[in-house]
Amino acid sequence: MNSYDSPLITKDFEDRVDNHPGVDPEKLYDDHVPQSIQDCPEATLDFMDGNEKLGVEPRDVSHGVSTHNGGPTSDDNTYLEKRSSNRRAGEEDMTEERHAQMIEDNEADARILDEHYTCDDTGTCGLSPDDLEEGSHNISEIVTIGTAGSVLTAAGAEPVALEIAGELIADAALPVIAGALAAKQVISNCKTTKDKVGYGSLAAGATVAFMCTPLGQACGLAYIGLRVGKSVIKAVRARR
Repeated sequence: MNSYDSPLITKDFEDRVDNHPGVDPEKLYDDHVPQSIQDCPEATLDFMDGNEKLGVEPRDVSHGVSTHNGGPTSDDNTYLEKRSSNRRAGEEDMTEERHAQMIEDNEADARILDEHYTCDDTGTCGLSPDDLEEGSHNISEIVTIGTAGSVLTAAGAEPVALEIAGELIADAALPVIAGALAAKQVISNCKTTKDKVGYGSLAAGATVAFMCTPLGQACGLAYIGLRVGKSVIKAVRARR
């Protein structure tokens, strides 16, 4: 699977070149996202948006010849560069040394992400189990934190706030999140846009409907409870 086919990736790149007329978002992706992570949408997003835990910086759209110096916003003058490097350079044109460093940085961060993300037989990617145990920004982890409620006071959390957040997520957000994940799984296995939209929407609707039932809520919360238990145990151990 090419991760540019993911609606999230397509939207991300289209937004990034919105102020760069003449730049094709798909070509920017093809030319400057390292091949080693192009099959994993999650790794591609971390490459673009950064992953502080893994030490990966966000990327800026940068130019070989600065637009301040008359450089065009065209495909052959546009790159993806670490934010700190691009902003440190300011209005300067890209030197050969900086260009070489940019390529080296991009490949190095791609190697880090490639090591930490795993893909199953269906092409679905996610952080490795070890990384999930340490915590991440994955949707399932966000839900786990919210539904932990007062149980997480063992780690020093505020009980009332977490109880309210847990109830809101369990009652309102859980069906939506489950539907989104189901749609994503179906979309990743569809070839045409028509199939992706049709079957993806069907999967999302059916999953949301199921998760709104008592049985669906019970199944979802049972899974979350397992993740909460692991998180609480780790939090308590860390405070000892």
